[in-house]
Amino acid sequence: MRNGTEMNKRGRPRQFDEDAVNEAMQDLFLRQGFAATSLDDIAKVTSLNRPSLYRAFGNKEDMYLGCLRHRTEELAAELGGVFVEAESFEAALWGFYAGLIEYYYEAGDDRGLGCLVFSNAIADAPSNDQIRAYLGETLERVRRAITRCVQKHHPDCPDAQLNAATELALSVFLSLGTRTRSGQERASVECATRASVKAIAGLVG
Repeated sequence: MRNGTEMNKRGRPRQFDEDAVNEAMQDLFLRQGFAATSLDDIAKVTSLNRPSLYRAFGNKEDMYLGCLRHRTEELAAELGGVFVEAESFEAALWGFYAGLIEYYYEAGDDRGLGCLVFSNAIADAPSNDQIRAYLGETLERVRRAITRCVQKHHPDCPDAQLNAATELALSVFLSLGTRTRSGQERASVECATRASVKAIAGLVG
């Protein structure tokens, strides 16, 4: 990640903490969405004026896509290891979901805010080709990770069961953001997710 000592396009050092600015923008977009967030809103939460924002991050769409990429890579770094380290497919799937639930509720305490990528950006995808394309690419990354995990623990799994388990696991993944943002209590989401994990694992185990 770049920091405040990095030179900007005009050769001057940036006088702000880029990590902190990114976090502020992510939180703002998560709470308000892309369309409802104005440049003035972004300037206010980052304490940067418009010219500084444009030089550092581009236009509002660039800022939003940058936040999506930043959040996706953070989650991949935090949760990607469960698919490699878990002793079973069931353990890997639950570890992945549990990590997501922790993040989804952490941001809003018991009033979960869900995911910037798969809760928030979905609302703007139909009207923005770049957001839609990014969502599609990221969803495919998750699909491939789940498929590889099934194949690792169940190398002889027939294609029909492999595909069914992958698609069901993907559906549960997508439902977590909706459950969270709709106001369901964390305990309820965790209980439903554990039951789903057992059912999905039963398809291949």
